[in-house]
Amino acid sequence: MDDHPALQDYRKKANPNQQLILDTFLQTLYRHRLELAHISNLPDIDWKIKKVDSLPTHFFHWDSFSNLISPLNSDYLTVSKQFDASSPDGHFFSKIGYLPWRIEAFYQRYRTSLTQYPVAPCASLSDTKPHPTSTVLREAGLLSHFIADSTVPFHGISDYDGVLAGQKGVHSYFESSLVDALENDLPERIRKRSLPLLSGKPKSEYSLKEMRTRSAKLFAPPTTSWSLAMSFYLIKQSAALAPEALALDRRFALKGPTEKDRRCWISSDATDACRRPPTTLVDSSGRRIGPKGGKTVAVWHEALIVNQLAIGAVILADFLVSGFLESPQTHLCPTSQYVLSTEFEKPLHESNP
Repeated sequence: MDDHPALQDYRKKANPNQQLILDTFLQTLYRHRLELAHISNLPDIDWKIKKVDSLPTHFFHWDSFSNLISPLNSDYLTVSKQFDASSPDGHFFSKIGYLPWRIEAFYQRYRTSLTQYPVAPCASLSDTKPHPTSTVLREAGLLSHFIADSTVPFHGISDYDGVLAGQKGVHSYFESSLVDALENDLPERIRKRSLPLLSGKPKSEYSLKEMRTRSAKLFAPPTTSWSLAMSFYLIKQSAALAPEALALDRRFALKGPTEKDRRCWISSDATDACRRPPTTLVDSSGRRIGPKGGKTVAVWHEALIVNQLAIGAVILADFLVSGFLESPQTHLCPTSQYVLSTEFEKPLHESNP
């Protein structure tokens, strides 16, 4: 994250005290990286077990809005009133999702946790519960979850599980089974891919600078924040890759006629019973081969998965850095508190009458 262009510019102008505050901020996020990862998973684990979260917070069917860009350039309440009024049951967005506004809400919560950080000696905050640094980490971790949701192509289309494509089960296979199979060197691959996207060298349509420019042109009139515009842009970009993800699934993951078991033949859908384990070796045409030659099903998907996760990492870094630069005098105090669980946060619009 220290490679973020805005941070590099800030460092050139910062005085020694500002340098110290920046270094503390970066060191705190790095020191608590495992905690951030834990918090990021809570919506899919803790909140689901408690059955408090609603699915629409995790997706947005971009294909429902392919020709309706301009109405999205506003806050959720303004947009929902316009579309819910024309919906038969009055709940248009409960069907197509409101993930972009969920990201925006957690970004504003993260930003607030920094701007309202207590100005006091660190020793006087040590017994505070929750510790203000833990609050910052909590909001950053939850923000990262919903940004990650936006990088999955199937979170951005109405045929989110491949049912209409005859590839039911593709959603969880893509975002869970394949990612788990790539886990050993995945973090390093993501890091290597994200660094040039942050710096913008070489030029890429996925560089931070280019994504900022494109999102502003598409979604950011004066009434819309840059962060909401970036959220919409990320989902639009991810949804556009759904056909590629489905094509990879058809070629490499779906079992051939001689491999399918009885459960697959009974069903008309391509469920997990019709898919190979991600570690299965196949050639470039998708034919299963022996132990020598070819690549695993997961590796054939790796370029797409790594690129999407790297884009998500870059955008998360941009959100975290931007929040800090909007409150550059916030000095994060050290804490040993660890966020084991977090109370469910209602979407902002659900808190309104």
